[in-house]
Amino acid sequence: MRPLRSLAIGDCDHYLSPYLHGVAMACGRLSIWHSTISIRNPPELLAQRIRDVRPDILWTHMLLWAPPGSPPRDTLLALCRGARKHSAKIILHDGDVKPACRHPHDVSDAVDLALLNHHHDRSAWKVSTLHWPYAAFPQDDIAEPVSEWACDLAFAGQLTRDGTYNARTALVEELYKRGAVRVFSGENTLLRTPELAASAMCVLGFGRPDQPGWVDTRVAQYSGSGAILVHDDAADLEPWVNFAPYESRNADSVVEAVERVRAMTETEQRNLRESA
Repeated sequence: MRPLRSLAIGDCDHYLSPYLHGVAMACGRLSIWHSTISIRNPPELLAQRIRDVRPDILWTHMLLWAPPGSPPRDTLLALCRGARKHSAKIILHDGDVKPACRHPHDVSDAVDLALLNHHHDRSAWKVSTLHWPYAAFPQDDIAEPVSEWACDLAFAGQLTRDGTYNARTALVEELYKRGAVRVFSGENTLLRTPELAASAMCVLGFGRPDQPGWVDTRVAQYSGSGAILVHDDAADLEPWVNFAPYESRNADSVVEAVERVRAMTETEQRNLRESA
């Protein structure tokens, strides 16, 4: 039996996408032949790549809201329809946690399945959906800690005041003023998750329970790398078995959770990491 072939069309050259990286890593684990091409290429080049690969699975990233420089949406959907005629299964990824559907139209002639990191209504697309909170990276063991990442509590991510993450930014800033958190926001640390997870005593996460079905990526990202996650909304994880809980938006509660972790023995901390 020949190996399955997989192709991803997405904004791979301008955006360090956990989704695109996670899919590529998983395909490697499953012995699927996988390649990626930027969605910003001319349509002729995208069509040629589809012909060259003849994918069994075509993963798309930002398909319905492609970035500047990409072919028009209708052209991209036409490429998907063409690949589908040659038995490709077309995957639409919606990592855009917005209640309103940004393209509320039937795309069922071009798409087989939509992966959603939320539970907002996407029935307008008329395709099957799968709840897909995070494309977690495969990792067999907890990494060795490195001194440059050592701290009691780490936060890695954007600190913005654009409305989406205002509350998270305010909490991190309050903790930073107290000297209670080390912030890694000047560079993208996505591919250094294993080192940060192993080196920081704790890693801070932040939920958004007002968004149905949305799960902070850190729940899978850092717990899956053996971090002691300090979190207020950690989905199905069990408090003080898989993570350290805190009260939402409460800096005092975060500090108390970190202090409780610090008071643990090395064996207890290791058990918490391994259970995560």
